[in-house]
Amino acid sequence: MGPNYHPKIANMLGFCIIGGNAMATVLDYSAGVPQAAAVRDAGYDGAVRYISPPRADWMRGKPIQRAEIDDFHVHGLDVAFVWQYGKEADSDVMRGRDGGLADARAAKQKLDELGCSNHPVFFAVDFAITLEQWNVTAVEYFRACCEILGRERVGIYGHSRVISWAVEDGVIANLGGGKHLAWQTIAWSWGELSDEAVLFQRAGQVTVGGIECDVNDVWHHYWGQKPVSEVAPQPQSQPESSGPIVVRYDADFTADMPGVGYRSIDSIQSICVHTVECPPERDGIAVAQWQTNPANGSSYNVLAGADGILILCNTDDFMPYAAGPTGNARCLHISLTGYARMSREDWLDDDAKLRRTAEQIASWSQLYDIPLEFIDADRLRAGARGVHGHAEISEAWREVNHTDPGPGFPYDVVLGYAQELRNTRQPNNPTPTPTPETPEQGEERIMIRWILDQLVGPEWDTKGPRFTGWKATEGKTFVDFVAGKIRLIPEIARTVATLPERLDRIEKMLTELQKQK
Repeated sequence: MGPNYHPKIANMLGFCIIGGNAMATVLDYSAGVPQAAAVRDAGYDGAVRYISPPRADWMRGKPIQRAEIDDFHVHGLDVAFVWQYGKEADSDVMRGRDGGLADARAAKQKLDELGCSNHPVFFAVDFAITLEQWNVTAVEYFRACCEILGRERVGIYGHSRVISWAVEDGVIANLGGGKHLAWQTIAWSWGELSDEAVLFQRAGQVTVGGIECDVNDVWHHYWGQKPVSEVAPQPQSQPESSGPIVVRYDADFTADMPGVGYRSIDSIQSICVHTVECPPERDGIAVAQWQTNPANGSSYNVLAGADGILILCNTDDFMPYAAGPTGNARCLHISLTGYARMSREDWLDDDAKLRRTAEQIASWSQLYDIPLEFIDADRLRAGARGVHGHAEISEAWREVNHTDPGPGFPYDVVLGYAQELRNTRQPNNPTPTPTPETPEQGEERIMIRWILDQLVGPEWDTKGPRFTGWKATEGKTFVDFVAGKIRLIPEIARTVATLPERLDRIEKMLTELQKQK
């Protein structure tokens, strides 16, 4: 994988690169059945096919028949299998344990009929499932599937977050090397790519052999196309009990404020908990979008919304507009949807939100060596490191007067969850081996510096955000200069609109002058 490779861009362009090689693409379809020759001639390497019955009359391609499998094999194509009957309103997985037992038994029977008895099955989560729906109902569906088929034969189709939840709960096949039997859809993934997935379903469709088909990028050599008995064991990934706590955000915004700016991470002292002062069930993404407007005067590093949604608003090296000058500079800020007046029982009703908050706090604790203990205003003012609320900042430095997250906030529960994560995740810190810089890397650094020069000026400071601008752009960075000229756009547009008329006049004048000569 070269230094210029970016997976999101690669997927937008319609290809995937792993280990330096262009990877395969496979189809999935249900409206009909294209001939295997048409699939091969169109450049695809196989298909993921439904073994579930059709939900509607137009689904003439469900379920797959033995003749189609034989046709694929004759033409050198591979086949994997998926089970999906319901969709958003009546998703299979929302039937819980009983549904999982029934569907896994039916899938097993169909695979036996097809002569594919030891193949795995992707079970579809084809809607915007929330963490609460997963924890309460859907995970039980997958546990039941594992009971019938064995975990090594169970896969999942869904958005990036549900894949992570399935991996965490151990209800899909672990292929080793960080890969699991997971098929990601671009839908509801908010631009995030799943590191664990082996297949990625793109947006849009293609027509192959007269049939509308979805296209999927293959991200691993095994994507369910062979019986599990034929798959060589893969080296297992590093145990979950070691390594850094990596937070997976459900969305990523920039909610910075003018005049706040960057800070050295060496200045970080503590972790501050806030409340947004909105209904606890409020969509966290809507709050983050609101905060992107500087006029609203509010931002954090991270937001925790309903159903365990965690949103990155500003990176750790940026001071959010959250708790006065001193608190902004010294603290990492996480805010939860809810009110400071909420009782302990109110907070405990949304366990998913508390656990995601704890996940973020545990990650910060590990990264910046911040103790997982509550500190009061006196200790905070004295320079102690730990976890506290906005109320403690107000009392410590008297720059603000907020009292959130309130006396009912369950610090003991959240810090307990965070400590559990810290206990099971110890960072690996091997001494890095210096890598000599190659000529290509040197050229890249020169190019990066040249780009920065053009954007922010020739004397930008590598130690901090000091941007000088250019004389040609009135001492401003490129972005600030352009922003200041936006008001000229209407006049420019009017001028451009009258250019044809002006050119006609000039042409007539030149013609008249020619006649006079």
